[in-house]
Amino acid sequence: MQIVVVLGLGRWLAQGNQPFAQPLWLTSLRWGMVACGLVLGLFALRAYRLGPFVGWAQLRGEEDAAQDLAVAGLHRHMRHPLYTAALLLLWGRVDHELALATAIWASLYLAVGSHFEERRLLARYGEAYSRYRAITPRFFPSLF
Repeated sequence: MQIVVVLGLGRWLAQGNQPFAQPLWLTSLRWGMVACGLVLGLFALRAYRLGPFVGWAQLRGEEDAAQDLAVAGLHRHMRHPLYTAALLLLWGRVDHELALATAIWASLYLAVGSHFEERRLLARYGEAYSRYRAITPRFFPSLF
């Protein structure tokens, strides 16, 4: 959800900025990244329970003990498909200086955030997460 705020604020602040001059192939690649990010994000969301994911359960004081470790579907190929979707969206929208700065800083935020999430998941799921982490890439699927 935070990524939507970051993208929206970036677009609002960038009003009037001159876009980078880009060849058609690069513009097409960027929009392809946005499309892939949207599709990947929607498919990745299917692995989570909505209440705990958006914070409603926590606001009601409920624990998320029912959420099993997700290792099927997209999680079979990458540990953080939602982060990957966010990265694709961020970098696919880079068409001016502020969007580039937003993509850089948000990418750093996601990298650091994933480190803390990994620690939380390891504490919660223990050896099962450790084994999963050893064989599954963090953000991008392995080609081999």
